[in-house]
Amino acid sequence: MSNFFGISSGHIGSRARFLSFVEDFKKILEGEQETDSREQVNTEACGVTLEDLKKQKRINKMQLTKLYSRLVRLMSEESVNIDAILTTLEDTEEKMLDVIQLLEDLVVIYEKNGDKQNLASTEEEIDKVAKDTDKEISRVKDFLSL
Repeated sequence: MSNFFGISSGHIGSRARFLSFVEDFKKILEGEQETDSREQVNTEACGVTLEDLKKQKRINKMQLTKLYSRLVRLMSEESVNIDAILTTLEDTEEKMLDVIQLLEDLVVIYEKNGDKQNLASTEEEIDKVAKDTDKEISRVKDFLSL
């Protein structure tokens, strides 16, 4: 398959384009929209999309982990830069929301496919990401209140 919703296989492009792609795909899964060729999405198309979502999830989780590390590094510096900490904290919250959105998109696909095992592990992953990020945010807030 060379093209799906105007996006080449394996190339999602900008974040806005990716989010638009995900929303269109959700509509197809829910039966609200058809593909350009008026055929419902086949299993192969779902597989490509699933892999794209998984890849984007891995990338975003890696970026979130780097933000956690940056927060720790900023707090351990001899001269603390409050503005840099606050900016990184905001970036961390935004990235957490990005990761959770991707995980929720995966949940929709797993529900539609009846994949209970991946559904359960993805729901647990959502809780873990939220819990880990809340822990990092609390750590920063405690540090800043000293």
